[in-house]
Amino acid sequence: MILNVVDTRNRQISQLFSTELMVIRICCPSCNQSIPVPAQVKGRFARCPFCEEIFKVPRVVLPFISVRRFLDHERELELRALLRALLAGVVVTVALTTTFGVIWMVTHPPLKDTHSSSGNFEDAIYQNSPDHLKALSDSYLREHGLQGPDQTTKDLGENLARISPQQRLVPFENLPDLVEHVEPAVVRITTYGKEKGTASGFVIHPTGIVITNYHVLIGVEEAHVLFHDRQLLRVLGSLHLAPEKDLAILKIDTPREDFPALQLAPNPPRKGTEVMAFGAPLGLSFSTTRGIVSGVRVPAEMRQTGISLNVKWIQTDAPILAGNSGGPLVNLRGEVVGVNTITSGPDSQNLNFAIAADEIHGVLHLASPVAMPLTK
Repeated sequence: MILNVVDTRNRQISQLFSTELMVIRICCPSCNQSIPVPAQVKGRFARCPFCEEIFKVPRVVLPFISVRRFLDHERELELRALLRALLAGVVVTVALTTTFGVIWMVTHPPLKDTHSSSGNFEDAIYQNSPDHLKALSDSYLREHGLQGPDQTTKDLGENLARISPQQRLVPFENLPDLVEHVEPAVVRITTYGKEKGTASGFVIHPTGIVITNYHVLIGVEEAHVLFHDRQLLRVLGSLHLAPEKDLAILKIDTPREDFPALQLAPNPPRKGTEVMAFGAPLGLSFSTTRGIVSGVRVPAEMRQTGISLNVKWIQTDAPILAGNSGGPLVNLRGEVVGVNTITSGPDSQNLNFAIAADEIHGVLHLASPVAMPLTK
């Protein structure tokens, strides 16, 4: 052992303020980990801190490592003071965070639930959005025809609110007048992918926003919509896809802002309400069938039939066939009460189902400001 002292007095002082240990580094025979141990254990048994195996330390191990540990009382006091200061800082931070959180909750009440009121959820979302997101929405609306060029002060919430006006339509006196009102807003959707398909949809906003079923777009690379006046337009993309509700919001590739659009019924229809189903059954464009609302079904009831979608359903005896999917089910006011979705087949021709219009209200506020390409 080599000491850094030259006289007895200095040796005594050094022993008072420091300790000197001889440490050797050995290799555990079980896990091959390098372990530092005091030199005094040479020839004795030791336990590996890694694998906890007990082994005998060799009597001769090289090299030796000299380690000096300084026991500085003042530094220990400083460290304790620092730890106390850090702990106090943490306590103060937690207290301030809790206080500001309570103040924020008091001064910023939660948004109202629009499912049970006449307010617009979309308006509330927009008003509570950061300024840069509002600017993004406004810019997109101006560029893509969701608002006119002179409507620079309009916002997304106002445009979506126009989809469901509060003023109710007057019931039509006869069915032909109802058909003439609804049919211009109904589209036949032709899809292209691995296979060509046909479905239906309807315009929900004058700028060319269309509602249909999600399942008609699975595997689709391109789609076109055909109006009753034979106008054929390309689908620009989807504004929102909701597979859990089997609903999709599409945007037509057009600068037009005057498409005929249908209104959503503000309330679920009563049992016995007369309804008409529109669509393209079996590819026969712009067909119409008539029936009544047989019932309003909740998800738990429909699961018993093997239908697991978590949506409210309108049961109707109005005939629905393949190709009707996505078309509107309307009441005598011309308001959409459901989206034609399921038919039970030829054995149960009077048992058909449409997704309730309430579910459309639930997905409109999720629409993206940018049309995304159809899924490949």
